Amino acid sequence: MKLTERFWNIIKKSQTDRPAECEKIADEHAIEFADWCASEEVTSLIEDLIIVEKLNKVPETKELLQIFKKRKRFMKTKTTKQSKVTDVIKALEIGQSFNKKEFVISVWGQSDYFVYRSFDVLFSKAKKELIGREFKTEKGFIIRTK
Repeated sequence: MKLTERFWNIIKKSQTDRPAECEKIADEHAIEFADWCASEEVTSLIEDLIIVEKLNKVPETKELLQIFKKRKRFMKTKTTKQSKVTDVIKALEIGQSFNKKEFVISVWGQSDYFVYRSFDVLFSKAKKELIGREFKTEKGFIIRTK
């Protein structure tokens, strides 16, 4: 359930219940945001964004909150993308291949540094699930070798 939906559900309730429930929701999200800010993921993400010149300095809290919201939306779709990556490599027979760029564009709708990096992470996770199968990348194609 989205944050706005949760607040609208509270607004529909009696006025005496509203403040406590609003505070509880805000606390939950503040704790989640604070934990995320303290994680290694944030440090790595900021370094990557500075390297590719999407950021020119360490972001302020407000900017971090915007990044957090975008990442949270992305994380909701990640499981679907993970299953698509797993399904495509699970279906490959030995010697079969697929075009990495075409697949990335069909799933993400675009191809850039961050999308390819996301694909590589999901591909790595999928390979770990499929013990005994081996793959190689050659001229933009991912080929099952074993």
